[in-house]
Amino acid sequence: MKKLIEKNCKNCKHYKQHYAYVFYEFKPINCGHCVNDEMSQSARNKIVDKLLPCAYWEGKEDESQSNIKKIEIELRYLKKKIDTIEYLLKNEITHFD
Repeated sequence: MKKLIEKNCKNCKHYKQHYAYVFYEFKPINCGHCVNDEMSQSARNKIVDKLLPCAYWEGKEDESQSNIKKIEIELRYLKKKIDTIEYLLKNEITHFD
C-alpha cells in the first residue's frame, strides 16, 4: 500500500530546506524557501510561511532519482581525477606543466 504524502511545502520538490551548522554538522532548521518561478515571490512567501499546498506542488520522489543520477556522474568524474593522482604518485611525477 502506497503511503499518502501530505502535500505541503516541505514535501515539494520546489522547496529548499535551510540548514544551520551546529557542532560540526549541518542540521535542518524550521525554515526554507520556494524556488518555483511560476509564482511571484510574494505568493511563494505566503504559501511557504503557512506550509500550504499550492497548484504547483510536485512530490520529491522525482527529484531524488535526479539527484542520484547527478551523484553518479560526479562520482565517475572524481574517480577519473583520483586515477590521475594515483598514476602521478606511482610514477613519481612531481611537477605540473
